[in-house]
Amino acid sequence: MIGLRGLLLVIAVLMLMGCACGMPRMPDLPRELSEPCQELPELKESTMKGMLENHVEVAGLYFEECARRDALVGLWRDVSAVRQ
Repeated sequence: MIGLRGLLLVIAVLMLMGCACGMPRMPDLPRELSEPCQELPELKESTMKGMLENHVEVAGLYFEECARRDALVGLWRDVSAVRQ
């Protein structure tokens, strides 16, 4: 019986050693990726020129947010690859 206890003790110790390695720490999220989205600008003039300027400004904000999202997804993929 002492042999079985010893074997079980060794197995338990080996299992606990595997848990001690743990998971890699998540990197800190860069500040520019953790900021909330900007508010969309209001339409200042109801003229064609005003609507065009507003559209260009909104499109610029959209593409900035797309770039932030892509950077965040890339960071998540990098961390996921390290964990595997």
